[in-house]
Amino acid sequence: MRLLLTGNRGYVGRSIETQLRQAGHQVSGFDIRDRLDIQKPRHLEKAMRSIEAVVHLAAQTNRDKPATEILTANVNGTWNVLAAAAPAGVQRFVYLSSVNALGIFLGEANPDYLPIDDAHPSRPRNAYGVSKLLAEEVCRHFTTTTGMTTVCLRSASVWLPQNYERALERWRQDPGREWHASWEYGSFIDVSDLASAVQTALEPDVTGHHRLLVCAPDISADGRSSREIARCRYPDVEWRGGSEYDAEPSRALIDTSGARETLGWTPRHTWQAWLAEHGKGWPATLTR
Repeated sequence: MRLLLTGNRGYVGRSIETQLRQAGHQVSGFDIRDRLDIQKPRHLEKAMRSIEAVVHLAAQTNRDKPATEILTANVNGTWNVLAAAAPAGVQRFVYLSSVNALGIFLGEANPDYLPIDDAHPSRPRNAYGVSKLLAEEVCRHFTTTTGMTTVCLRSASVWLPQNYERALERWRQDPGREWHASWEYGSFIDVSDLASAVQTALEPDVTGHHRLLVCAPDISADGRSSREIARCRYPDVEWRGGSEYDAEPSRALIDTSGARETLGWTPRHTWQAWLAEHGKGWPATLTR
């Protein structure tokens, strides 16, 4: 498939581009580092020639930037990409959204319930989260008006190999880190698994508009179970998990069954497996 990948020069974009090429796709990059700007329609119109699908990563991710700059880059920019893709005949659009569209990460607010699933209400509390939610609405609009398939992947924090090392070092320095606002429910996603989610979203049997949470199947935490940590950290939040958390004690607190059912996607990289190979016995791994 002939793909346009925006934001391909970023650290996530580079990894995704590599895997898309390895999967046999023909990938054309589009990045501000190459003076290609999603705020300039003429750049996009030229880039869309002969393109069958778009994977849109380009975004303003610096939350310290002025709100108008974040919203312009992420909302107007997404509109521009879709507005160029539709008349060019592009039938498939994969948008890299964020769990921050929910407004319950980075200590902004407690979730309504745990585990968090695709049905959880979205109430973003900062410009970045709002921009991601509004960009998803832009995707929905283009599906409604043009029939283009749009898949919004609400990604947890994206990890490269060095992120595992950093996480382990933080745990060693402060084993009770789940009490910190930045813990984000222990959720993360390996960049390879994010790339595989993108690939499955490009399959022709996926149609319509979708917003899907994607993360690793377990949490990055100490040796306690996910259920125990949730009970300690969020004692007043409704627990909706079932027996699956007995069978898999370190199971993620983000439910990705929607992505599994809609895309046929299965994440393969886990915190527990990485610890078993690289953690030298600490923190203690969970057993059934």
